[in-house]
Formats: sequence, C-alpha cells, structure tokens
Amino acid sequence: LNDDTEVQSGWWQPLVKALEDGAHVAGSRLTYSDGRLQHAGVYFTVDDHNILWAHNHTTPQSAGPTDAVTGACLAIRHSDFDTLDGFDEEFRNGYEDIDLCLRVRASGGKIVYCPDSHVIHHESQSGPTRWAHVNDNILRLQEKWVARTGDRPART
Repeated sequence: LNDDTEVQSGWWQPLVKALEDGAHVAGSRLTYSDGRLQHAGVYFTVDDHNILWAHNHTTPQSAGPTDAVTGACLAIRHSDFDTLDGFDEEFRNGYEDIDLCLRVRASGGKIVYCPDSHVIHHESQSGPTRWAHVNDNILRLQEKWVARTGDRPART
C-alpha cells in the first residue's frame, strides 16, 4: 500500500477473500481524489517494435482475472512474495509491481482485480523525482521480459 493512498471503508476484505479463493495477487480499484477512475487492473500490449507496454484499465471492469495490478495497493501472501524473491530492487520507483505480476503469471499464479476494494490514490506526491527513472525502468522491463516470449503476453 503506497503512502499516498487513502483507504475506503471495507477496502481490505475483498483482497483477503480473493486470496482465500485462490488468487496469488489481488488489486484494488484506485480513484483520484475527484472520483475519476485511475486503475481497474492492468493489461499488456506488445507493439511492432516488440516493446512490452503495461496500461491501466481506466474504464470500469468486472471483478476477476487481469494481467497485472498496480503496487499502489495489492495483496500477496508473504510466502508467495518470498518464493518470488519479492520486488526486483533494480527497478527504481516504477514497474517493480508489473515485473512481480509477470513473475506470478510465469509461475502459473492468478492475478485478480477487486473493484469492491476502493482506495483513493493521491498519485505522485513525491513530485517530479517520481518519474526520474521511468526510462531505465522501462528498459529493465524489456530486458527481463522481451526475450521470454513464453512468459509474457502475446502481441495484441
């Protein structure tokens, strides 16, 4: 749970239920403080240059499987987190959540989106330094996942 989030009543229970029902990772519905939807799960695309892109769903989605969820609010069992060696610390404030979800998927795990878990995300309160390493993070993601065609999403 990021430190720039504001949990809403009942936010935790849907995440716990999803894990109890067999999910390996569960993620919340994130909104901006004005109520606009920020995140309803993540989907992947691969462009014509073989670049892997992660996109937030920004339209309402039903509860259920999704490609990934944002680390601003996600639940994972401690044992699964340890088995996967946690977050890759070579990512610097970005894409470590996507990488974790890709590793969950590659290990056969299930990732679910839980719209009944609502969290307000006051995104990027750390200022412009939040984006200082975005290009390095994207490059790291490509280095780890582009060659692993069996473990990454198909071209869409």
